[in-house]
Amino acid sequence: MAWRERTEAIGGSSAAEIVESIRGLIDSGSLSEGTALPPIRGLAAVLGVNRNTVAAAYAQLASAGLVETRRRGGTVVLGLPSLDGEGRNAESGLVNLADGNPAVDLLPDPRAAFGPGYVPAVYGHPPVSERLAEWADSEMAPDVGSGPRGLVLAHGAVDAVERLLSTHLTRGDAVALEDPCFLSSVGTMRLNGYRSVPVAVDA
Repeated sequence: MAWRERTEAIGGSSAAEIVESIRGLIDSGSLSEGTALPPIRGLAAVLGVNRNTVAAAYAQLASAGLVETRRRGGTVVLGLPSLDGEGRNAESGLVNLADGNPAVDLLPDPRAAFGPGYVPAVYGHPPVSERLAEWADSEMAPDVGSGPRGLVLAHGAVDAVERLLSTHLTRGDAVALEDPCFLSSVGTMRLNGYRSVPVAVDA
């Protein structure tokens, strides 16, 4: 996308609207990693807003880890931030203890208590048993329709909502919450760095 096209693609009259516009272009791939955003003065002139409005939008994007401001290089897109997994940068020859698995062969055999068909589950094994996945596929298919899908097991509603949000959002994104709402939802927003937007609940 050329500089002029990038400028024309960005819209909004407030910092929040400009952030949402640029975030949408990053999400769609229209603004790829390494792409320079339009200069603050130039974009402000095109949008007809104060340069401080554009500067505030760029600052919000930078605090969310989506862009980086460089002196002569301007403001550059970093893309959506990804978290490193445990042990990713470990040196070769080391034993990775990040999975937390015990030495199963050194523990008492649980099959004496659970029966001969029991297989001890450890971290790294498929989290959903094959039988449960087959049952869910047959029972839930009419509700979810055709197409690719998967089954995720969560430790209750709070865990499920947090996983859903972390999959699609990054720090600084706005999330609409009922007001008043479930108290744990407030904590989830705060701990993950999302912006809560209260939505009044009717009678």
